[in-house]
Amino acid sequence: MNGLYIHIPFCEKKCAYCDFASFSGRLSAVKVYIDAVIKEAQKDEGVSVSTVFIGGGTPSCIPDGEIYRLVRGIKNNIDFSGVTEFSAEANPNSLTYDKACEYRETGINRISIGLQSSSPRLLKLLGRLHTPEQFSSAVGYAEKAGITNINADIMYSLPYQTKDDIYETLSFLSQHTLTHISAYSLILEEGTPLYDSHPVLPDEDIDREMFYIIKNELSNPGFHRYEISNFALDGYECAHNLIYWRVNDYIGLGSAAHSCFKGMRYYNPPDIDEYISGKTHLGEQPQDITAEKIMLGLRLKEGIDACLLPSSDEMSRLLKRMEAHGLCRLSERLVLTDAGMDIQNEILAEIFKLFPS
Repeated sequence: MNGLYIHIPFCEKKCAYCDFASFSGRLSAVKVYIDAVIKEAQKDEGVSVSTVFIGGGTPSCIPDGEIYRLVRGIKNNIDFSGVTEFSAEANPNSLTYDKACEYRETGINRISIGLQSSSPRLLKLLGRLHTPEQFSSAVGYAEKAGITNINADIMYSLPYQTKDDIYETLSFLSQHTLTHISAYSLILEEGTPLYDSHPVLPDEDIDREMFYIIKNELSNPGFHRYEISNFALDGYECAHNLIYWRVNDYIGLGSAAHSCFKGMRYYNPPDIDEYISGKTHLGEQPQDITAEKIMLGLRLKEGIDACLLPSSDEMSRLLKRMEAHGLCRLSERLVLTDAGMDIQNEILAEIFKLFPS
């Protein structure tokens, strides 16, 4: 099973919290950028993929017809015949009905729409361009175009956000037919406008309370937590992201895209102009597959095969302590409980201390 990620680095406006490889004011470069991505795909001629994810940036902000042209060009070299899930990200203010129809014609059958919050004051603080009403319109456009597998992204632990804000966002989401919800805690990244404004953030206890409000409220309409930050109705788990978390092979096309393929990891430069000039596949090095399977697999509710861990008395004692404190379940697989996922980084640090140097 191989995944394909395609990066669209263009945005109408950079969000106040964003440190991703995305750029505003560069839409004039879209056509030559798409040409470069199609050219890069020639390096992967003959590869078959089962999932595709077009992310960004804001894929929905580029001109009509460019996503269709992009995918048609890539298909000249990469085999899409086995694709079962084809996702694209969109912002509520730039997903039109015509664009949704273009996506469907392209083969996209899953769409991820960034709501973040239903609070206009919080959307303004985050630098988002959309309104809650535009989110509702975007969902309607996708459904009308025939795309009914729809994810919403939301954020919690935002500056000045309250638990009531969380309840209101969840109530707003409940008015829409969704299959998947991703809920991310804000991490302030140095150098972003929001970081530089020194906002007041909820403390760690409030952060956890907000998360468990989300988890508990989503369980009523049947959303189950299958990964630290992701919830899905049965059968609607994101197959593409599962490729990452299970450390299966994937290829990345576009600026800033990373690839892990046939035991090697490599990446493309984040700068659009460098990428267009032909610099790709940088920093090639072997994957540390065991470490990655542990780090990423413990994000999942399915956990990891316990045989990935070194067999030692110290490891056995650590796992027994974790199990006694309700942080994990251990049989043939090591599975973190909700309490364990809350301190996953600390658990990983303890596990890796016991790996042979």
